[in-house]
This record gives sequence, structure tokens and C-alpha cells, in this order.
Amino acid sequence: MMLLMLPPAYNAYKRGCKSTMANTAIRDGIIYYIYLFVVCLVNVVGLSKLSPDYFSMLAILGRVIHSTLTCRVVLNIREQGWETHRLHGTTITGI
Repeated sequence: MMLLMLPPAYNAYKRGCKSTMANTAIRDGIIYYIYLFVVCLVNVVGLSKLSPDYFSMLAILGRVIHSTLTCRVVLNIREQGWETHRLHGTTITGI
């Protein structure tokens, strides 16, 4: 997924994308996938080097970080939508 996000993000950056909503989604999405990659890497290394007793601890940590980061991305995009609505007076439904 990270590899699929990078080319559009680079193109938007190169073109000087003015959409703050797109910038927020791209920025948070890239940060999200980098953190998830690190967590998965720690899980893999931890499972190969540590005792099997730590498996559930690492799995729970991965799930917590995944859900927290997902919530953060959604909340940041929602906040940006409300800010756009407040500044431009556009109609937002379903937020």
C-alpha cells in the first residue's frame, strides 16, 4: 500500500497541490504506513528472537497501534473537512 501511495503523493507535491484535504490524507497515510511497517518489523524480529511468551504481547501492541493510527487519520481528515466547511461555507454531509 505504501508503494501505491508514494507516486501520487510525489506528483501532488511536485504540482503544488493546493487541496489541504488531499495534503492531509497523503501526509497522514504515509506516516500511517511507515509506523505500521516498523511495528510489523518489530513483530517479525521479536517473534524470531524472543520467547514465544511474548507473541501475544506483540500482537496486542500491533493491534492497538493499528487502531490508534487509523483513528488519528480519520479524525485528521474529518477536522480538515470541518475547517474547509467553516472557511468556504460548503456543505458537508455525513461527517
